[in-house]
Amino acid sequence: MTKQTKTRGFTIVELLIVIVVIAILAAITIVAYNGIQNRAKASAAVSLANNIVKKAEAFNTIESSYPANVAGFGTGAGTAGNPAEGKLDNASQVTDIAASTAVSVANESTVQYRRCTAGGAQIYYYNASDSKRYAIAIGGAPAITAAASITSCA
Repeated sequence: MTKQTKTRGFTIVELLIVIVVIAILAAITIVAYNGIQNRAKASAAVSLANNIVKKAEAFNTIESSYPANVAGFGTGAGTAGNPAEGKLDNASQVTDIAASTAVSVANESTVQYRRCTAGGAQIYYYNASDSKRYAIAIGGAPAITAAASITSCA
């Protein structure tokens, strides 16, 4: 009498099912990760824009006008026209736009500052979550309804 040995292992079908399940889980993870990244970028842009708003408001409180441009925020030397409270710590991420220039902020790592009058300014930023531009009006600057089409402070 011959003894039959039973071999153990997985069939091809079982292995393919495991591979398909792993591929589905990987696809879900990648999609979720991209969404998390975009929300983080959007949060950073909003934070930078709000920081500029606070610095511009501090500058306005001391100097009775908003900075004319990014360089106008100064070095924070604490002298007249150069208050320490108005110094931008991340000025390299902020660009100027003239009062009559179209908004061109197109990525989440740059914010644009535009002084409309001595009594008002506008700050523009890009939101990576919904791929849109947003704006914040401060002081006497005109309210902003569609940042993507704003070309002037009027």
